[in-house]
Amino acid sequence: AAPVGTIVCKGREHLQKELEAVDKKGGEGLMLREPGSAYENRRSKVLRKVKSLHDEEAKIVGHQGGAAAKGFHLRALTLVTPDGRQFSCGTGLSAEDRRKPPAIGTVVTYRFTELM
Repeated sequence: AAPVGTIVCKGREHLQKELEAVDKKGGEGLMLREPGSAYENRRSKVLRKVKSLHDEEAKIVGHQGGAAAKGFHLRALTLVTPDGRQFSCGTGLSAEDRRKPPAIGTVVTYRFTELM
């Protein structure tokens, strides 16, 4: 990978245009730094990563979880996409979803930033 330059962001529309250009080149996203901030050798509140979000539908084919004090507790859904990719998704579930998971066969929409 080659180093990249810096540009001043002129607003949301400009940010979206730059992000689309990076996506087209196969890049992962952009880093936004608060103007005038100094470099910090740790996680920083003045530096943010911006990635494009995508969404897709998949069918629930399994529940991963186990017994809890008050019954079944869902850890993750096993999903399969229309093109046959199968994976686990355990984020974005509410406490209610974890107590009473959506039925197997239900089609759900999931969001992701990039495919492996």
